[in-house]
Amino acid sequence: MDLISTKNIDQRDLLAKLMAEENICVEHKNIGTATFDSMNRILTLPNWSMDEEDFYLMLMAHEIGHALFTPSINLDKIFPSEGDRMKDIFNVVEDFRVDTLIKQRFPGIQSRYRTAYKSLIGKGMFDVDGKEDISQFNFLDRLNIHTKAGFYKSKPVPFNKEESLIVRDVDKVRNIRECIRVCKRILEYLKNEEQQREEPKAGDGEDSNEENQEGDNNQKDDQQQSDSDGEGEDSTEDQQREKGEQGDSESDEDSGGNESDTEEEDQESNDGSTQGSLEEQQTDEDPFSSETQRKLDDYINNYERDKDIVKDYLDLRKLNPYDFIIKHQSLHDYLSKCRQIKRNENKIQKNLSKFRSFNKPIVDHMIMDFERKKIGR
Repeated sequence: MDLISTKNIDQRDLLAKLMAEENICVEHKNIGTATFDSMNRILTLPNWSMDEEDFYLMLMAHEIGHALFTPSINLDKIFPSEGDRMKDIFNVVEDFRVDTLIKQRFPGIQSRYRTAYKSLIGKGMFDVDGKEDISQFNFLDRLNIHTKAGFYKSKPVPFNKEESLIVRDVDKVRNIRECIRVCKRILEYLKNEEQQREEPKAGDGEDSNEENQEGDNNQKDDQQQSDSDGEGEDSTEDQQREKGEQGDSESDEDSGGNESDTEEEDQESNDGSTQGSLEEQQTDEDPFSSETQRKLDDYINNYERDKDIVKDYLDLRKLNPYDFIIKHQSLHDYLSKCRQIKRNENKIQKNLSKFRSFNKPIVDHMIMDFERKKIGR
C-alpha cells in the first residue's frame, strides 16, 4: 500500500509518526493551518480535503520538520527590543532551514514541494498588490519566494550585490545558531535600507529652504533697483519720457521673464512633490514584514475543509483526578458496609434455619392430623 497516496486519515497519522521517527500525537481539528507543539509533541493537522495531495503532504512534512529540527525558543528573549520586527524575518529563514533538512532526510518529498509551490505561484499566492515586477517587491518578500520556490513565474528572483551575499548565507543555514545570526544580519540590512530612504527627504527639505532664501534675496534686489530707477526719472521730462518708455519695455521684458521663471519653478515644485510622494509610498511600506507570507497564510486558513473528518480529543492532563478517583478510605468504608451487610444476611439466614428446625415437628404433626381428618370424611 502506498501510504503517501492514501486518503485514509489513519494512514496519514502513521505516515506523520514514521517521518517524525517518534510516537508523536497526531490530531485532526478544524483549524487554519498545521501546527506542532514542540513542548507536548503534538502535531495538529487541519481537516483539509485531499484534492491537492501534494500541498497537504508538503505542509505536513514542513510541520514534521519543525518537530525534528526546531527547538523551543522565545524570540522576545533573544531579541528583546526587536521581537515584532524579527517575527517575519525569523519565520522566513527558519522555514527554509527546516524545509532543507526535511528534504535531505526524505528526498522523495522534494517533488511534492516543487509541485505544490508551482501550483501556488500559478494561483497568484506570491503576488503583491500593485506590483507586477518582482524587482519592486521588498527584500523580505523576494527572499521568501527564493527560499520557498526558487523562482517566480519561471524567472529567477533578482537581488543586488549586498542582498546576494545575504542570500548566500541564508542558503548555508543548517542549525538554529546560524539562523539567528543571519536573521540579525538581515535586520541590520533592512534598518540601513530604511535609513537611506529617509535621508533624501531631509536633504530635499534643506534644498527647498535654500531656494526660498535665494528667491527672497533676488526679490529684494529687484525692489532696490526699481527704487533707484524711480529717483532718476525726476531729473528732466525728456529723460523721464525716455526712461518711462525704456522702463515700460524693460518691465514688459521683466514681466515675461518672471512669468517664465514662475512656470519653471512651478514645474520643478510639481516634479519635486511627485518624487516626494513616490518616496513616501516606498517609505510607508514596512520592509520588516512579508506580504507574500501573509497571502500564503490566508490561503491556507481559508483552504477547503473535509466535513467527513470528525474527531474529538481528550487531554487527560486537564481532568480533575478527584472527579473519578476514589479515596482509599472511602473504598474501605464502602467495603466495611458490604461486609456488615453480609454478616447480617448470614445471621438472618441462621435464625431462619433455627426457626424452621424448631417448628418442623409441629408443622409435620399438623399435616398428619389434617390428612387423617380428610380420609375420615
